[in-house]
Amino acid sequence: METRRSAFEGVLRSHLKYLTPDESLEWSASLVEIGLDSMEQIGLLIDLEEQFDIVFDDELLVAATFKSADALWRAFMQVLGSSGAG
Repeated sequence: METRRSAFEGVLRSHLKYLTPDESLEWSASLVEIGLDSMEQIGLLIDLEEQFDIVFDDELLVAATFKSADALWRAFMQVLGSSGAG
């Protein structure tokens, strides 16, 4: 699972415009505060779906899902579990 988490973090980091490559990602930090605006959310969602061959259910497309990396990771794992891709 660590490889999947690393891949997830790589996709996420590519959409966080205020997080430099040498900075650690604080999984509880506000994603908005580190650069994830509404347009980046859409791009991130598309990238995660394409890279992992999943589809986020509509009920997960709420602000709470994108609150932090940890919240997004939990939603991502939920999708993986329901898709059988895990």
